[in-house]
Formats: sequence, structure tokens, C-alpha cells
Amino acid sequence: MPPFPPLYHLSIRSAMDAEDPASAALWVNVVYMGILLLSIWGLGRIFYGDWAGFGAAALFSCFPEVQWLFRETLADLPLIAWTAASYWALFASRRFVVVRYSALFGLFAACGMLTKWSAFSYYLPVLWIAWEAWRGIVGRRGLGVALAVFVLLVFPWYLIQWPILLPRLIGASADGAVPVWKGLSVLSYVFQLGYGFGFPAFLLTLASLFAPWVRRRSGDMGFLLAWLAGSYVFWTIVPNRQLRYLLPGLIPMAVLAMGPWPKALRIGVIVFQLVAAANYGFAYLPPLNFHAGLTISLFRSAPPQAEDWKIGEILKAAEARRDRSSKISFSNLALVSNTHYFNGPTFNYERKRHRVEGLRIRGVNRRYVEFCEFVVVKTESLGPASVIGQLGDVRSDMMDPKGWFQRGYREIQRFPLPDKSEAVLFQRRKLKKSPFLSATEVHYQFYSEKSFEAEKLTIRFGRWSRLRGAYDRVMITTPLLKLRGLEIRNVKVIMEGLSLIPTIDWSGRSQDVEDLMQDFRFLKMDRLILASAEVSESAAAEFLQKRVNDISGARFSLEDDISASARWKGVPVAATVSLVESKQGLQIGAERLSAYQIPLPLFLLGGSQSYFVGFAPTPELPFKLQIANVSIADGKLKIGR
Repeated sequence: MPPFPPLYHLSIRSAMDAEDPASAALWVNVVYMGILLLSIWGLGRIFYGDWAGFGAAALFSCFPEVQWLFRETLADLPLIAWTAASYWALFASRRFVVVRYSALFGLFAACGMLTKWSAFSYYLPVLWIAWEAWRGIVGRRGLGVALAVFVLLVFPWYLIQWPILLPRLIGASADGAVPVWKGLSVLSYVFQLGYGFGFPAFLLTLASLFAPWVRRRSGDMGFLLAWLAGSYVFWTIVPNRQLRYLLPGLIPMAVLAMGPWPKALRIGVIVFQLVAAANYGFAYLPPLNFHAGLTISLFRSAPPQAEDWKIGEILKAAEARRDRSSKISFSNLALVSNTHYFNGPTFNYERKRHRVEGLRIRGVNRRYVEFCEFVVVKTESLGPASVIGQLGDVRSDMMDPKGWFQRGYREIQRFPLPDKSEAVLFQRRKLKKSPFLSATEVHYQFYSEKSFEAEKLTIRFGRWSRLRGAYDRVMITTPLLKLRGLEIRNVKVIMEGLSLIPTIDWSGRSQDVEDLMQDFRFLKMDRLILASAEVSESAAAEFLQKRVNDISGARFSLEDDISASARWKGVPVAATVSLVESKQGLQIGAERLSAYQIPLPLFLLGGSQSYFVGFAPTPELPFKLQIANVSIADGKLKIGR
């Protein structure tokens, strides 16, 4: 996931010390709702007068989707508030003519960008307004002040984060959603409005877009419509279409709905919305939903529910059963679920709230749950189909009593959940005998897995400890290893306290060790020692060209430090990196950076200027890491002597 801007999280930081942090954090939403109401009132006042401003604020804030966000600790409501505030300041500044309001626009827009990186998508019309202000001279001063305030506030955080943020956003998953060019995807948000706005407000706001007085007015009205249209186009192109993402761009619909419609109509819709908003949290009236091509709702509600999802109880049960003989101070717990209340973030939150220090929460990857002592599997629903990915197949494998998972893990407790499902807690077994029987050595002329290939691979198994359920020591050697395309020679790796399990059932029948090792899963390991390895200059250059797009002519120099040069999209670039070894880990730091042989400041790399590889166990690598004698000399990066 990309790094998230800090403003919202800083605003709820004080709530984290409360007895009930989740409830305390929700009170911060009252402040953001106040900013939203004042801002929409200001917008409505500019276009249609004071009472229209009150009506627009009431109408928008009472949308069921907004009421839902008001009761959630998400950054979306603050983003809506800052977007509304910034547009109010923009229109109040008469397009950057009034300097004090221009400064407020820069401040509020910066707050939006420091709340969610996607805030820029709602400001597309501002680019044209800024261009007009620059050309018109009158607005240049206000534009300069707004830009200065915005850059001073936003620049520091994004400068540090952009090397990580940009590639993650470009490569972000679309959650399996339907592309915009397929079916009626371009209308997907229209289909959501009947449920997200409530039926009367949906009809009024939609009709207001086509009202004749909207078409006849120009000036700021055109930019109000551009705000709506630009946001709609952007978020329709993005395949993951959730109404909360578009809400900051739908504020103009509430303002336009307060145009010169009959007063009785406007008052009637507002009163209905107020009643519906009051009903949202108390459910006095039953919800009415109709499905006629699009979902239409009346009196949508979500009253607070006192549900115990047993997360704290599950965590404490796992903590009490931890393997205390392990040399690692924590255990990983993997979760096979992604429902609204039973997911990784809620487990992490409850772990911190209950101060369960001996567990770390992990997700599931293509190799499932390697190095996890505990696994929680939810029965029945695992979550929406668009977000659970492979979890259904993972659960099927884990719940198979004859499968490899239940040979490596045992069920220790079940917890009933409020949705009539169960949470099944598994713990890693201590294997009583070696999965490879009496085998002490295995040889492969060629061994391949998805991420690596090895030639003349030798695996030597040490003594099997029945008490620990693991090998004391396993040594792996190969003269040539290709790891994700990087050629590494003379590799020697030692694994201490290693336990693993083949996915093939070896019990009760003879099976070649070579076959069993073709597909296996790690259960645990105490220490990984990289005793020997070599990477040459040519291997590093070839790897760089394969892994980085638009790179050509790559060259490396491995003498005391690591120097690389190449052409990136035709531009000659070069960099020098240092490598410092200590007892705690390896520190990799950028020393020089250039393009066209012109030195560039290292701050352009942001937080990527240095990278630390720690030797202490982490949730990602829950074992000690030891790297023997790293050196850079004679055109090689060497480990060992």
C-alpha cells in the first residue's frame, strides 16, 4: 500500500490514549463536519444566497453516504470538508483577486493534499482558473500567495515520500473491478447515487444538472460544473469505483439543487433528508430499498450495534499458547478473512488496544502463511468478492482434514461470531518426526521455483530435534543461483532451527525426498546465515536492465563502493551507493546522483536516500539474519571470505 499523508492521522492522535480510542476518534469527525457545513453554506451563499447556503449544507450533510462516513474513522470526510473549504475560498477570492481568500485557498487545498494524495483529482478546473489569473495580471499576486502557501505545506512530505508513493500508485491493484470501457461502467456512479443520496435528494440533484437556469449562467457556475465533471471523469476512469471517492466532487450537486426551484419543493426535500438523517443512527423507520436497474433507498439506517467479534479474546488465546521455547520474542498470526469488522486492520487495532505484545498480524500471500505460528480462519463469508482475492481457495485448502495445512497446524479453539460464522484458531504443530525421514543429503542438477533457479543444488540436513520439532541445522550450497533474475555465484546458506512441511502427504508410504522437496512450506526458522555469495558487475548490470523499464547500456563498478551508470529513456544517469556493515545490519546509502553528468541533489530521492537491512527478526522475516563479511572489491560484491 502507498504511504498515507499524515494530517488526518495527526488529528486523531490524541484520541489514541483514550480508554476507547475508536469512539474518541469519532468525535474528531464533529470538527470536520462543522468545516463541511460552514464551507457548503458559504458556497451556496455565493451562488444563491444565505438560505440556499443553509439548504445546500443540510442537503449534502444528510446524504446517507455522508452520514455513514460521519460514523467511520476514515479520511474521506475530512477530505470532503477540505475540498469544500478550498472551493469556497477560491470563489470568495474572485479567482485569486482577493489575496486573503487566495491564501486560505492555498491553506485548505494543502490540508486536502495532506489528508489524501488523491485530493488533486478534485482541483482540475483550478488549473484553468490559475492560468486565467496569471494572464489577467490582476490575480497574479493572489495566485502567487496561494501557490506559496500550498507548496510550503505540501512539498516537505511529498518530497520525502514520492520515490515510494509514485511507483506504488502506478502499480496499484484495481481490486478486480470492471474497466470503464466495459458494459455500463461509465454510469456506475449514477447507479450508486439513488442509494447513497436517498431517493428524493437523488431526483432533485440530478434534475438540477439539466435545469435551464444552470445552462444560462456562466462565470463561476461553469467552474462549479467543471468541478463536478472533472471529478466524475477522473474517478470513473479509476476502476475501483466507490461512491465515497467521488463525494468531494459531488458537492456542486447540492449547491445547484438550491437553485430557483419552487420553495415548497426545496423545503420538502430538505425536511425529508433531515428526518432520514435522524433515522440513520436510530432506525425508527424501517429502510425501504427498491432495485429497478439501480438501487433506490428510503430511510437507510445503520444504528450502532453492540457486537463482540471476539478479536481481543482470540488474540489473548493465541498469546497464552505461544511457543515460549522460541528464540524470537514474538509470533506471527495470519488472518484468512477480509470482512468489514474482521480484517487485518481491526486485528492490529485490537492487538494494540489490548497490549498483546507477543503477536504480529500478517496477511496471506501465494505461499499462504509461512513462518506463522498462528492462523485464524473465518467460516462463511470472507468479505466482498472484489477484495478477498485467493482467500476462498486458501480456506478450502486449510479446512481440508487430509491436506498439508492440517498436517502442519492443529485446531485449538473456535469462537462464535455475530454473523453466525466461526473463527477457527490454528497453531503450528511441533512435528514429531522429520518430514524427510532419515534423509541427510539431497542433490538436484537443476531446481526451479517461481522466484529463483539453482544449478547443482545440494541440501544437507543436520540432526532432527524431536523436542523442538525442527532441524538443528540445514545447509544449502549451489555454484549458481538466479534470484528474480539476479545471477549469484558460490552460494552457501545455513538455516538453524528449521521446520518445514511438504505439500505432498509423506506419511505411511515411501516417497523420494527429491519429490517431497519440489513443493513445501516453511513452518519456522530461528536463524538464517548467508555464509557465502558473489555478485559480479556484469550480473548486476544485466539484472538492472531486466528489472527497470526503459533502461539500456547499464554498467556497474564494484570497487570499494557500488557505482552504476545507464541510459534511462535516453537520458544518461549515474549513481554511487555505499554499503556499511554493522552488528545491527547493513546500511545502504546514496552518495552521488547525476544526469547528463550534472550532479543532482540527493534530497530528490526523498526517503529512499538510505535503506537499512536489519538483522533482528521482523514480522516479514521472523528469524535472525546473519551476513558474514560483506566486501566490495575486484569487480565483485562478496559475502564471506
